[in-house]
This record gives sequence, C-alpha cells and structure tokens, in this order.
Amino acid sequence: MRCPLCTILLIFFGTLLLICCPANPAAAAQTNRNLSILTFYDHPRILVWLYLNDNARLAGLMAPYEINWRTQQRLQRNSKIVQSFEPELIPTEALVAQIRAQVLDLRHYSRSLKAFSALIDAEDYVRLQRLPYISRIEPVGICRKQLEVEDLNSLTKKAPTANNYPYYNQLAQLNIPRVHQMGLTGKGIRIGLLDTGFNQTHEALQKVISEKHLIAQYDFINRDKNVADEASVDSTKVGLQSTHGTAVWGLIAGYKPEVYIGAAYDAEFVLAKTEKIDSETHIEEDDYVAGVEWCDHWGVDIISTSLSYRDFDDFDYEYLDLDGKSTVVTRIVNWAFERGILFVTAAGNDALKYEDGGLSAPADAFGALTVGAVDNLGIIAYFSSYGPTADGRIKPDLCALGRFNYLIASGRNDGYYYASGTSFATPLIAGAAALVLQRFPNLTPAEIIARLKQFADRSQNPVVPYGWGIPDVYRSVTETLWVDYEGRSPNPTEIIAYPNPANEAVKLQFIWHRSLPVAEPAYLQIYNLRGEVIYERLLASDYFQKREIIEFPLRNVPNGIYFVQLKNKAYAKKGKFVVLH
Repeated sequence: MRCPLCTILLIFFGTLLLICCPANPAAAAQTNRNLSILTFYDHPRILVWLYLNDNARLAGLMAPYEINWRTQQRLQRNSKIVQSFEPELIPTEALVAQIRAQVLDLRHYSRSLKAFSALIDAEDYVRLQRLPYISRIEPVGICRKQLEVEDLNSLTKKAPTANNYPYYNQLAQLNIPRVHQMGLTGKGIRIGLLDTGFNQTHEALQKVISEKHLIAQYDFINRDKNVADEASVDSTKVGLQSTHGTAVWGLIAGYKPEVYIGAAYDAEFVLAKTEKIDSETHIEEDDYVAGVEWCDHWGVDIISTSLSYRDFDDFDYEYLDLDGKSTVVTRIVNWAFERGILFVTAAGNDALKYEDGGLSAPADAFGALTVGAVDNLGIIAYFSSYGPTADGRIKPDLCALGRFNYLIASGRNDGYYYASGTSFATPLIAGAAALVLQRFPNLTPAEIIARLKQFADRSQNPVVPYGWGIPDVYRSVTETLWVDYEGRSPNPTEIIAYPNPANEAVKLQFIWHRSLPVAEPAYLQIYNLRGEVIYERLLASDYFQKREIIEFPLRNVPNGIYFVQLKNKAYAKKGKFVVLH
C-alpha cells in the first residue's frame, strides 16, 4: 500500500519535472519518460536506468575494465576514428553490492551509458534518486509488438533443379557467388548477432559448429549460456523462441553444399539472445545494450541485428527522437561504431503503419548501416520502413532481398522455409560487409559502408525508400574506390590541391574521415608564406568518407606558395599549392 507521504512526494517531483522541462522535443520526451515513472501507479515494479555520477569514481568505487585482446586489436586498427584509448571504468564489487542492496533486481551495467539497469519498486524512486552515486533515473524501454514476418511458407528440404538452388537468388542479387569463387568467405571476420535465440543442431550450421567458429553465446533473458529454445521459460511452443534468430544466423553462416549456402559461411560468431518471445515480441532496451557491449568485449568486427524500438509499454519514441543520436539504442549503436564495429540493422517492417515511413530506433543512428527489403526484381517491399530521419538523412542506406527469403528452420534440423521481412535482408548485407572486410582488413566501418554504397545500383541518385540501393559486392571487393586526380587513394590527413601549379583556379579536395559527424564546425583556411590568411570558410563536418571539393578562384592571388588547412578539435588536415600565372 502506498503511504500518503510517498504519494505527495511523487506528485510534487512529477510537477517539478513538468515545470522545469526545457522547451524542446528531446527534453519533452525525456520528461514524459520520467513522469511515467512517477505517476504509473498500476505498475509498482518498474525497470529503470540508474545513471552514475562522478562521486563513484572519486570514492574509488570504479575500477579499470580489462579489454579483450581482440577488441584491443580492433581499436588499434581503427585508431583514426577511435576517440581515445583511456581506460574504461566499471563499478567495483563494493559498489555493485551497495546498489544491489537498494533494488529488487540488479540486471546489467552499461559501460557506454555509465548506468545500471535494475528492477525497482516505484515507491522507491525518490529514495534512490537521493543516493550519493546516482545522477538521474530513467525507465528502461519495454517494447511489445507482433513478430513482423509475413509470407510464411514452411517446407522441407528439396533438391535443386537446373542448377538453380533455392538459396541462390538472395546471394546472386548481391553478386556474392562470384566473390565466393574468389575465395572470400568471411574467414577471420567475427560477427555478433542479437536476436531471439539460435538452434545449433540444424544441418546447415554443422560446419560453423564443427570448426569451432561459434566463439561465445549468452542468453540475456534467462542469464545463462543456452541461446536455444527453452520451452519452460521462453514460450509455450517448442522451437518458437529460436525460429527468427536461427533463420537470421543461417543467412550468414549456413553451409551445406547443393542445399544451402550463407553469405559469409567461414566467419566466426558470437550469439546474444536478447529478445523474448511469448504471445508477442518482448524487447527490453537494457538487454539490447548489454548484448552490444558483450559483443564489443568479444572483439566482434560486425554486429547484425533485426531488432527495433518505437512503441513501448509506457511511452513511445516520437519521430523527432529519430535524429541519429537521442534514443538509448541509437546511442549504443553510435558508441559501438566509434569503437570500430560496423553495425548493420534492419529498417523495420512498418512502412504502412506510420505516415512518416515507419523508421524505428536504432535505424536512425549515424553509426548504423540500415537495411531495407526488396523483392527479386529489386522493387522495394511494401512493408519496408524508410526515412528520412528527423534531421533529414536518407534511410535505409542499402537494400537486399527481403521477400520470400529461403531460410533454415529451427524446429526441424533438415527443414527449410520461405519468409519475408527486413530482418532477412539485414544479415545478407552483414555477410556482404564481412566479405569486404576480409578483402580489405584495415577498413574502418565508414570505409566499408562507402565501398558498398559506391558500387550499389542507386549510388548516383540515392533516394528513400531505397537509399543507395542494392550493392554489387563483387565490384566492392575488386574495384578501386574514388581516387584523386593523380590516381592516389585518399589520405585522411591530407588536403589535395589540383591542378598544382594552378593559374586560374585551384580545387581543394579532402575526405571527412570521422565515423560520426562532429558538432563543432571546422575552419578551412588558406594562407601565404608570411602566415597571412587570404581565404577562410566555415564548414559543417560530414561523415562516411564523404569527399569535399572546394574551388578557389585565383584571379587576384599573386604568384607564390600557399598553404591550406582544415582545423577544429577533431580534424587537422593540411595541404599546399603553387600559384603560377
């Protein structure tokens, strides 16, 4: 029973939050989330984020996090986009014990958010907010929606006819079979999957199991290492929990010659079971965040997931929240991307549900390679969600087959079936990215995306709902990405001037190499040998290897040597040119 004093305090703090709320959409959405905690009396037990303040570090209650050697390798390989190598801190056992004693159930700690997720009694909200190590409390989003899989048609294994295997079209549309013939099969690339569960006994998955390419697995729902179906706790129907995840895994990892081939069947895998199936799909933000950080711990190069968030039990994300940086799941995608992980995610299947195209978080993330679904003719699927994002960016980025995909069945070890959804287009693109990374192992996530986009069928005219279209993976691994006028590959620290020497005008060319946009504008300056600035221009930073070309007229510029630089806290590019009239 709620005590009168608690009720008064809750109403007071709820009113205070409403009065103090800044007049902007993001703040309004956040306030709505906080108010849902304070006033949702029908659900006395709620799942929340407990954000830590700096007091925990100052009190010696945070300790260095030990980074996996493979993760260290990835960070070093992507050093030009990774912001720092400062040691990450995690709570000590002493702090964990203190927090655990204050809550009903302590679930996860997020390194990226610097927050615990915990189940609490709603009446304890004000008391927890007063703890010396807590800066703020927000609800964890709990999303419920029907499984978005349509055109389901189960069947058993059948023999190919006329050398046209049932799985072939979904690979051929991306020109992947030609890449396999080159010997590129994803070997050495580690892929993390976040999904409903995974059946490891299917015949098409025995290669990955026997060769020990399944590196790690964890069930974030039941907190054990069994990612397969657990009928007693997962669902009321045997095999249902792992159906979706097994199909997704098979699209990348499947290998049974003349029966089924996946896009990158020699890759390594870590499997995270994060999405609960009962009568509806049950998704919790904190399991998603924990799954992403766990994949980072295991040193994955690519994360592929078909989960999305927009409609929640207690609140909804508004369209204005889909700005690439605001929601919890979008922020964790950006965090992973900045650590050198290519994050491939589904656009969603809600194009008919929302007037704005139905995009859901984290498909809006700056760091997400967002995937839409097309049919075998390359026509966008009627259900495939699309943008633009709230800040005007094109989404999805790329497309792959998402109508009548040929999939491995979870409930039968030699069974196969057809189904549709952006869920099944996404792992095809993740597999394609693994092939590109195997061919060019030093590429950053942004550079992989740039390659796939440049050699896609709509690269010259990207537009929603297709984005840059269907990539040609063979061209992505065999052809040269754009080069400068002398045929050289772009250098992230260089500004190239051409022609050089120049007389009438000079073109200044460089690439934006940060994986995410930088908020601070950059100054482009040209100065002479005396250090005098003769030209200055303010530029807003871009991302994903975008090439910038600026033409500077030389009508009144004397002969001589000139230097050019682009500079702010994130960029330091330099170049020079000669003027000779």
